Amino acid sequence: MLNPIDSADENCATHLLLPDGSQLRLQSGFIIQSPSSFQNPERMINFYGEGFFDIAAHSESLFTILSGNLRIETRGAQFWIKTNKGETFVIVVRGMVKITQEKSFAVMAPRQQLSLRPEGIFHLSHGLSITDSAFN
Repeated sequence: MLNPIDSADENCATHLLLPDGSQLRLQSGFIIQSPSSFQNPERMINFYGEGFFDIAAHSESLFTILSGNLRIETRGAQFWIKTNKGETFVIVVRGMVKITQEKSFAVMAPRQQLSLRPEGIFHLSHGLSITDSAFN
């Protein structure tokens, strides 16, 4: 069962610790649904908004984020996600991340950014300068 959480204060970042040890730093305006505990091997949440994800490494189970018709999967990584009016941006800091939308997918490595438009157009950039404020 997924428990809905959303930001209460429009001016504050929220820090969440998930049951598997993953840490999230979410900007105001986010919506997330997360279970109170993960059932192995599945670790899955629903998310809309902007935030930094530090996903705990688990070789035996994927961590999956569902955001609209987008599926983001990793076994352990650090990355930013920003969803806004149908557009999604992902920047990988550490680890590998797989992004899937319908029949298209991209596998991302550190210092790569993916932009996804509502009409399903992927744009993958390489060699970014990664900072803590990548979305400001």
